[in-house]
Parts: sequence; structure tokens; C-alpha cells
Amino acid sequence: MSTFICSLCHTQWEFKTFSKFFRHITIYHQNDAGFRMTCDLNETCGVAYRTYSAYKADVYRRHSSELYTSEKNICNTTLISTNDNPEDTNSSFDSSLIYDDGDDTFNYFDNDNTIDLSKFDSENDSEANTLSSITSQDHKLVTMLDVKRLYTSFILQLREEFYLPKNTIDTISSYLVTLINHLEYLFEAQSFNSNCNRCSSTTSKEKLSQIVELKTLKDIMKNVCNEIQNITKNEYQFIKGCEQFFDYTPPQEIIVSEKNEELEQGYFIPIQKTLSLMLCSQPMLAEILQNVQAQRLATDMDDDLMFSYRDGAYGSRIDDGSLLLQLYIDDIGVTNPIGVKKDQHKLSMIYFSLEDVPDQYRSRLDFIHLLGVCK
Repeated sequence: MSTFICSLCHTQWEFKTFSKFFRHITIYHQNDAGFRMTCDLNETCGVAYRTYSAYKADVYRRHSSELYTSEKNICNTTLISTNDNPEDTNSSFDSSLIYDDGDDTFNYFDNDNTIDLSKFDSENDSEANTLSSITSQDHKLVTMLDVKRLYTSFILQLREEFYLPKNTIDTISSYLVTLINHLEYLFEAQSFNSNCNRCSSTTSKEKLSQIVELKTLKDIMKNVCNEIQNITKNEYQFIKGCEQFFDYTPPQEIIVSEKNEELEQGYFIPIQKTLSLMLCSQPMLAEILQNVQAQRLATDMDDDLMFSYRDGAYGSRIDDGSLLLQLYIDDIGVTNPIGVKKDQHKLSMIYFSLEDVPDQYRSRLDFIHLLGVCK
């Protein structure tokens, strides 16, 4: 059986399929300064590459079928990444066949999505079977090693199959630990005092300990699982959870057409709610008031200065305790049609920003808020 060896690694990792080997190169070696790879999948290759992008282009163009197979079809073939040593006389490739990014030979469409992940369903099924085998065997004694093995398999799947970066995996792990800690608090809240030695005749001194009934423990775990599943059950449940925990305000629908016209809707976000959430931060509110006061003092000392609408002739009539809002409107295309009907597939987006915020915040995206959407 053929194997694929990565000599770029100090441990000389071996892989049984080319898809796993290519995945390993993509994750761990695509940014290596001394990248040098020889493609030797068949007799017509033997080309060396100094950059990952050139090597990937050759794989997608000539060997894309190898990425879809779970087992290697070519026997007695070993793909070995070569070291960056021009004096190596044992290499089986011609030194003139070395390509990099600047070679015009590779005119291709670089599309990482060409790999069909459905071809790896067999590997996904094995992971699912591992999980189900642990959870379904009621009489099997599950140890901490089983838990560690299952979690390690989960992390490997995130890294090797879904290509999640390390910081994302660390975030997932932190939230899992936090979830387990909260479960511990729930168990403790449901515990009760019981005489653990009341049936013992050899003990004269009674000892009290906190225990949790097995039925209560199962009910807690069942409720936690149901709540987790309900959060992502559908979009409606997810939106309700955001409203409950994060003060999310969904757009409100309004009818913009007349009674005898075709029904047309518009959507708006209550501006009072957005402003109240923004101004509830005392440091931000203090910076806004200081900015307004500084602009007023500067314009009083120099009549030629104008910072905002408030400094004009009509703006001077505005109440000093009011805030200035600036509205924007922009049209976006929800599709990309070609022809005279392209304007029928656009939405008008209305935004607003608080003009009294300091200049260092004014152009930031989190200070530009959506107000309404209409067609």
C-alpha cells in the first residue's frame, strides 16, 4: 500500500491518502520560507515547486481526482517533499522543472471550494460512530481516558477537516469549560443534605454529606441538552435568544403601499432603542458632552470656525441639550442581473450616525447604525 511522507516535518509523518497529505501541507507548511515540494503522483510529473500556490495549482489542475478518493489508487508510489538543497544528487526530478508564482505556465482559477467535502463522509461517519458508541453503551464503564480520547478526536476534526485556526479552537474549548462549570453549579443547587451513614451499625458518629439524586442529575442534563438544541433549532428561536440575552432589537415591519396598491413593506429599527443602548455607557456619554463643549468654546473664540450644523445660522436655534443625527442612504443590489431590470433588484438602506461623537469614532463601523430598509 502506497504512503505519502512529509519530509518537511521533523517526525516524517506518513499518510495513507493523498487528501490527508495535502490537507497537512495546506495547514502546516503553506507559509514555510523554505517550501520545496516535488509532485510525483505519476510518471508524467516529477516537477519541483518552490511555493505552495504553484504546488496547489498543479494539484487542482492535474490531480484533483486524488483529492476525492479515500484510498490511493496508484500502487508503489510515494510522494516525498524534498529539502531545499540544490546539491542533492539523489533527487529523481529535473532541476529545470521548478516553478514558482511567477511562472506563466499556471493560468488557473484558484478556488479552494472545488474540494467536495461530501467525499469525506466516511470519515465523518467514523467520528459520529465513535461518539454514539460511547453514549449508547449503557453498561460499558466510561473512564476519563474515553472522555479525553473523544475530545481529542473532536479537536482533530476541527483542525484537520474544518481548518479552524488555533484561536478559534481555544475559544471553543474555553466555552466548553465554562459550560461544565455552570453544570457543576446547577448540580450543587439541586443537592440536599442526607445522612449517608444512617444504615451503618459500626459508625457511632453521623456524617452529613451533600448528594444529588440520580433522577435529578439526569433531569438537569436532559434540560441542558434541550436548551442547547432549542437555541439553534430554527432562526426564530435563535432570534428570541438574542433578544433575551443581548438586547437585540429586530427590524419592525411597516406597510408603505396604499390599500388599493400592491402590498409593499418596509422595515425600520427604532432609533430610540439604538440611542439608549449607545448612551447607556457613561464614558461614551462623557466624551460626547466634552466634545460638544469643546467645539462650542472654539467657535466662540473664532467666528470663522464651523464644526457642525449647530454652528450655522439655523443651527444656533437648536436646543443646547439636543443631539445631532446625520442620515445616509445607500442602494445595494441583492442580485447581479444583466439588463434593463437591474434596478428592480435593489434595496435602499438608511443609516444614521451621531454627529456629536468625537472625530476618532465617527468613521468607525460600530458607530454607523442601520435605521431602515425599503425596496
